[in-house]
Amino acid sequence: MREEKKIMRPDMINILLESRNGKLCEESNNELVDSFTSTNKYSLSMKTNNVELTNETITAQVLIFLFAGSDTTSYAMSFLSFELAMNNNIQDKLREEINATWKECKGNLTYKTLISMTYMDMVISEVLRKWPLFHFWTEDATRIIQFKLQNQYFGK
Repeated sequence: MREEKKIMRPDMINILLESRNGKLCEESNNELVDSFTSTNKYSLSMKTNNVELTNETITAQVLIFLFAGSDTTSYAMSFLSFELAMNNNIQDKLREEINATWKECKGNLTYKTLISMTYMDMVISEVLRKWPLFHFWTEDATRIIQFKLQNQYFGK
């Protein structure tokens, strides 16, 4: 319906529709700065090719964004607020970085500016490490470690 009537709204559906139609393109001088938590498997600079965005795919992405994103985001923000309230020195340092970034970009905050905020990235990553939103481990162990605790051995 949006495409037929040429309705444009500043929302996720519009971004996905533009992406499907090839209207979104990278700026030629746009260099993505990876998070300090980036790995070979997950990186902001990864390219995705040959992804077909059907109406069903777009609908699924929006539903996942709405339903899965709201709880996890509110939990993460709650734990972030708690940690910042309990650690004033971290709160002050984060506030300094936010204010400096805001002045540097003159109030025109972009995604590139946000991902360049190293201390913000570290604080959020630490909150997610300390207060995991999902209580299961998805990574595989790369080696087995044996250790001794009170004359008992653990591991293989």
